[in-house]
Amino acid sequence: MVIILISAKIICVMRLNRKTIIYYFIKLAKQSGTPESISRGVTIGLAVGLVIPFGLQIPFALPLAFVLKANKIASVTFTFITNHFTIFFIYPFQCYLGSHIVGAPLSYSSLSATLKHFLNYLTSGEATFKQSYEELMLLGQDILIPFFVGGAVLALITGIIGYFTSLYLIRAFRNRKEQRKEKRRLKRIEQIQNTNPPE
Repeated sequence: MVIILISAKIICVMRLNRKTIIYYFIKLAKQSGTPESISRGVTIGLAVGLVIPFGLQIPFALPLAFVLKANKIASVTFTFITNHFTIFFIYPFQCYLGSHIVGAPLSYSSLSATLKHFLNYLTSGEATFKQSYEELMLLGQDILIPFFVGGAVLALITGIIGYFTSLYLIRAFRNRKEQRKEKRRLKRIEQIQNTNPPE
């Protein structure tokens, strides 16, 4: 029930529609690099976005992208799975999930209340890197351990799904693009031949 509620809230907040999804997917598929490097970038972005707290993510995502030879833009872009809107639902849920995994269950409502000040501070635009880290440490291990455990589990799941889904879709998009180019090339050749028939 908690999962369904959170998923519904995230979808409503992000207000995604088919046209928007297609637009951003095409921009992603047109990125330079192989489909594999772009998909690695997607995975890195999703993983960092869920494991590393909001506001501290890009300094982790970019070095990982360099080391793993992943697309840098995709790596940074997909960290925004956690943003000013979604963290109010994702973070309490990943703490809720993590607390059950480590055997110290916490309720979603209590986690939302506990995290409210921290999340408001993160999204205020006033927090520096150091201040964000200090505020995070003030939450205490009862919250921090479930946060990172839950985040790691979600990162693993979304990372695998994100990699193979984006890899399949990008390959399919590029193959269709090549097929269309080839059809246009053949059509031009046919038109030239019809215009200048052999004697």
